Amino acid sequence: MPTQPRPASTAKFGRRTLLALLIGLNTVLGAFLLLEMTSLPMARAQVGSLRGDFACVTAKPLGQSYDVVYLLDVRERKLHALYPSRGRRLNYVQAPPRDVAADFGR
Repeated sequence: MPTQPRPASTAKFGRRTLLALLIGLNTVLGAFLLLEMTSLPMARAQVGSLRGDFACVTAKPLGQSYDVVYLLDVRERKLHALYPSRGRRLNYVQAPPRDVAADFGR
């Protein structure tokens, strides 16, 4: 009986070679991922203030339906108040700043 020739394989690598390459690639990628997870960058949020130290809080005056935004400038020791204007558009008006050092006697 004549033997039939084997069909020409289009793949250059055998199954075992391809499996070994995929295992090696997964090992390299896993090692890279592990190195990235263990070397996290240090957080540098708010290392120093650029213009000043501020605190912000909102409050609703008694009997009013709006909130006032208070900004405390720690460096200048001023308290700024922003309240909504009475127009249709949402604009805020700044009240004259208060001197916190003079108000609290420091």
